[in-house]
Amino acid sequence: MVGQIRHMIEASQRLNVTLSILPSRALIGSAPLNVFVVYDDRLVTTEIFAGKMVLRDYRDITYHLNVFEHFHGRSETGDQAREFLESIAHEFMRARD
Repeated sequence: MVGQIRHMIEASQRLNVTLSILPSRALIGSAPLNVFVVYDDRLVTTEIFAGKMVLRDYRDITYHLNVFEHFHGRSETGDQAREFLESIAHEFMRARD
């Protein structure tokens, strides 16, 4: 786990990578019911129990963009995210000893 966490920290320092972590203390109202990917303002994919769905309707895309912004706005990014990950790595290291 420590190696994976440190890899995430390293990857987050690349110019083309943005790492956001939603801490458990964040006030989010409710958890997302499924995983989704917003590609752009024309395409969203989501995975539900029945399979993968491709959404192209602007209302669906707007909804998922709003959900993304809701969670992203409560996430830690940049140095805060890296510090959080480093603290988790330290916890794993202490548990190993």
